Amino acid sequence: GGAEEKSNKERNKKGKAEGKEREGNRLTPEEGAFVSKLNLEIIKFNDYFIKREEELIIRVKDLGDRLQASSSESETDKLRSASVHLHGEIVLLLHWCELNYIGLVKILKKHDKMTGLLLRSPYLANVVQQPFCSTTILKRLVKQVESIIFSISPDARQDMLTAEGQQDGSGREGRDEEEEKSA
Repeated sequence: GGAEEKSNKERNKKGKAEGKEREGNRLTPEEGAFVSKLNLEIIKFNDYFIKREEELIIRVKDLGDRLQASSSESETDKLRSASVHLHGEIVLLLHWCELNYIGLVKILKKHDKMTGLLLRSPYLANVVQQPFCSTTILKRLVKQVESIIFSISPDARQDMLTAEGQQDGSGREGRDEEEEKSA
């Protein structure tokens, strides 16, 4: 408990002092290994993201083609269900991107605090240039699928607006902030 916390504090102070005394921007072998490990994780993030994004682009195009070719109501019902499912998958990938970025920020913040090395800002400047942080295409796909859903079910637009109005912004339904404070 207490002895361990004191030891961690001493290590933090030592790390910060070493960070201030360090010449130039040279990394110790341990820090180099840390950065290498982060770089490998970013490669994994990018590989997964690019693969999923390509799959989703193809599936959205296929969905649009199937909608144009559909002639029966049962086909349209299947497309409505497929559209909603695909929309959910795209949103999940967007959330995955955000969570991975947030995770990297927290890891780097902890690293900087423990070592005194100011790695977070320059490293994150590189991270935001990575494919998994570029969500423009995914956001466009979300809009495309939403327009498909609205074309199949015009009342879906009103249902979506109603559902958004019932949420408090955190994704939870229920009481608003004023009610939370008074509770």
